[in-house]
Amino acid sequence: MLSLAFEAIDRRALEQGDWGGCPIVFVAGDVGPSEIHAGDSRASEGRLKGPSDRLDLGEFGHTVLLVVPGGSRRRLSLGVRILLTNDDGIRAPGIEAMHEALLEWGRSSATPLEVFTVAPQTVQSASAHGVTFHTPIMIREERVSPTMVGVAVDARPADCVKLAISNIWPEKHGTGSRPDLVISGLNSGANCGINVIYSGTVAAALEAAFLGVPSIAMSLMLGSGRPRYDVAARWACKAVEGLMSVGKMRAHECVSVNVPPVEEDGGVARLPGVVVCPMNTHGLVDQYERRVSPIGEVYYWAAGHGLDFHGTEKGTDVDHLLQGRITVTPLMYDLTRHGMLEDMRVRLGTK
Repeated sequence: MLSLAFEAIDRRALEQGDWGGCPIVFVAGDVGPSEIHAGDSRASEGRLKGPSDRLDLGEFGHTVLLVVPGGSRRRLSLGVRILLTNDDGIRAPGIEAMHEALLEWGRSSATPLEVFTVAPQTVQSASAHGVTFHTPIMIREERVSPTMVGVAVDARPADCVKLAISNIWPEKHGTGSRPDLVISGLNSGANCGINVIYSGTVAAALEAAFLGVPSIAMSLMLGSGRPRYDVAARWACKAVEGLMSVGKMRAHECVSVNVPPVEEDGGVARLPGVVVCPMNTHGLVDQYERRVSPIGEVYYWAAGHGLDFHGTEKGTDVDHLLQGRITVTPLMYDLTRHGMLEDMRVRLGTK
């Protein structure tokens, strides 16, 4: 059931304002700021008057303007509004494929989607949850493709989400407005196991959840061939569709989705099975290559593999991903080890 939040505008302001061709629907009676649900009698049985006695979700596109005497202006979103970000940069193939897959999903479903992209200007992989405090954050509008225009941010993934939710989104959609969902990805490389700690992709999703907006981190495990980001993004959308099959995700929810490799030279396989599972908590096998610079200074170059763990527990995300399944792992930003609180109180005598 879609929630259609709206406010109103008075008739005088309507006569004086420039609404840019936005369709107008008059509301009979004193409805006031409220919510209308798809299928609600207020939206389907004559309470809305104007171009049509019925409000058809596909009739007006993504937004309409509602008018109530004595009210104030707001736009009405007819679907799910998504903030899209990543850590590979706004021009990375994964985020472009994710953007196109989301638009395709919106066109083919009964749920209109509005996708707004705010992503790092440059690659920020493995930047974890770093944020910017002591330097200005520069932004610019950037056209990535004929269908994708976004805001490039000269900062980290978590910065993108913080800035988007606090300033950029409400500046575009209206004061107090927020996205219904934040999607981070599609990342080039899996973010499974302990890698979620280092991942800028996951950090962006966790930041959104912390701020009260549900979020999904999307990552593609890379193989030896050329990845089919378009196919992987469509697979990831299937997981999103499943997560939202009973309604919008709740505030503060965060989910990490990992997609197994799909490559050009390996053909396009069928949609893999989807499994909900915990993260693998074994550490990575760290490897560094020792080198010496031309002037004799010693330095090290990371030489390990992102999926080389000291161990893989059966039934975890790493285990299922290596078997070719799409993994779905709910995450949380609360790092408190709740089971030890009482023991610590006893040790410190603070019980």
